[in-house]
Amino acid sequence: MANKKLQLLYVPAGELFPNIYNPNKMSEEIFKKERLSIRTNGFFDPLLVRDRAAGGYEIVDGEHRWLAGKEEGMAEFPVINLGAVPDNVAKQLTIIANDLRGSSDPLKLADLVAGLVGSPDDLDALIASLPYTRGELTTMLEVAKGDFDWNQYIKDEEARRKGGAPKATTHRFRISSVAGSIMPAIAKQLVDIYHADAQRLGSDAPDIVLAEWIIRLKLQEEQADG
Repeated sequence: MANKKLQLLYVPAGELFPNIYNPNKMSEEIFKKERLSIRTNGFFDPLLVRDRAAGGYEIVDGEHRWLAGKEEGMAEFPVINLGAVPDNVAKQLTIIANDLRGSSDPLKLADLVAGLVGSPDDLDALIASLPYTRGELTTMLEVAKGDFDWNQYIKDEEARRKGGAPKATTHRFRISSVAGSIMPAIAKQLVDIYHADAQRLGSDAPDIVLAEWIIRLKLQEEQADG
């Protein structure tokens, strides 16, 4: 298949069928935004399909776009047909399409979003059209402006874990990724805390300051367990 020349086709909606192994899920809110995008910008991302033994085409990638397009009244869809590829190949391609397209650099994404927001009306418009919630977009703006409260985020995560809640994630914007991108800032924060504790303790000897940190951590663990 590597040397096969693929072509763009236009296929009637009724000749397209979803596969039964697609692991990708989409929330109702994001699905509505998918519909809005098609309505506003058109259907610009062809479906990836393969031939069906029973006729028509099975969707390897793009099921949600197909469903959204049908609800928007599309009678035919642009597709790229892989031909009669076997099940194992189709399944691998579904995984690749879902997970290996790459991901946005969180800081660049935050800056990009910030550049689109000049007023509250702009933010409302982005909430309606982009696949993010108001909270996610607000976080991006905070990150872009340098106003993100990392300490509060840690406290919130600790509270969630104590309550048995899973780690907080977003549709496409993960704070954990942002954290990895701002490690230098976090390191500086640790250095500042170290110097502040050293001044309070009257000594900048590492063994004294670190011993204080260990005692503090043990007390926090005991309080959490109690």
